[in-house]
Amino acid sequence: PDEVLDCQMGSIVVAGHRIRDHKPFGRLTVQQVLANSSDVCTIKLGMRLGDQRMYQYIRRFGFGRPTGVELPGEAMGLTKPAEDWSKISIGAISMGQEIGITAIQLVQAVAAIANGGTLVRPRLIEATMEAGEKPVPVSRPPGTRIISPETAVEMKRMMEMVVLNGTGKLARLEGYTAGGKTGTAQKIDPHTRAYSKTDFVASFVGFAPLNTPAIVVAIILDSPRGLHGGGGVSAPVFPRVAGEVLRYLQVPQEIPIDPTVRRARLQPDARLLAEVTDFNPENGLEGEAPLDSETTAVAEAAPAMPRPAASLPPRPAPASDASRAPILVSLAQSMAPNFYGQPLRAVAEQAALLGLEVDLRGSGVARRQFPPAGSPLPAGAPVTVEFER
Repeated sequence: PDEVLDCQMGSIVVAGHRIRDHKPFGRLTVQQVLANSSDVCTIKLGMRLGDQRMYQYIRRFGFGRPTGVELPGEAMGLTKPAEDWSKISIGAISMGQEIGITAIQLVQAVAAIANGGTLVRPRLIEATMEAGEKPVPVSRPPGTRIISPETAVEMKRMMEMVVLNGTGKLARLEGYTAGGKTGTAQKIDPHTRAYSKTDFVASFVGFAPLNTPAIVVAIILDSPRGLHGGGGVSAPVFPRVAGEVLRYLQVPQEIPIDPTVRRARLQPDARLLAEVTDFNPENGLEGEAPLDSETTAVAEAAPAMPRPAASLPPRPAPASDASRAPILVSLAQSMAPNFYGQPLRAVAEQAALLGLEVDLRGSGVARRQFPPAGSPLPAGAPVTVEFER
């Protein structure tokens, strides 16, 4: 964490493509690279790993395959073997392009860091019971160690610095320690199939308390307007959700409540908003080619869920099992794309890129769809596409 890297004042060339940071950085420690979301130095770390080792960690953290949660039709996300990477892939993947993950995969990966380095399959069912009998816990397979306990401790400390001193300042909790990471992903423009300069997926994922984690929370906002960075729009939601849930679980507070933290989060000034910015649409990868089958990337949002009540009922007694189902909050509002005339496979691939649920009927090419192309598409609403030969 204390190794110093040269971020080259926010610019690096990878395979003939110039990539820029959201702001210029000089020399930063690895810990500061994470806290400030420096793409340039993150790319340098990725290049140090190399293609094969990077891909091994992608798979080890559960990306590119279903988690096995008890839900039908779980998406695998978007990854490709290192053998299929281009010369620029190591740089693009290091900063989150050319790869797509689901919200539940994100939570599973961060939970592995939070719990000391073990990847555990998420589950919805905690126990079963017959009428009048005591609950019987559902057996679960043992987790898989993916990083050492020592590495997990270092990562938790670094993720705490993201919340205390970095782009996640607006995620600070009242009375609890926490760690996390902001994210701002460019969405794919369905018309140009290139990365959009106006539509983003803003996210924050965090866990608390730091040393005895009880919950992991992922906050994902699809296509926010105005502020669009994870540090500015998603991070402030984290303490509102996590604080309620921790109190509901009767997790004792660890640190004194600082009223200045609440004021800064509820009324951030321009200076603080500038500090938590983790992406600038004018920067990033310059001269990138339109996305094709060789370069695909998108952050897939979870289905929209009801907003939590302002105050949760008291929990009768804390459970002995500290692991909890993650709280997923996703807000989405977009327009229905135009699938007319496209073959079934192309529609399925485009829907996966956009994170849309589609009901595919028939075979051949798309002849009808509902809602029609260009119509407002409510959060989580499916698109029905009818095909004919």
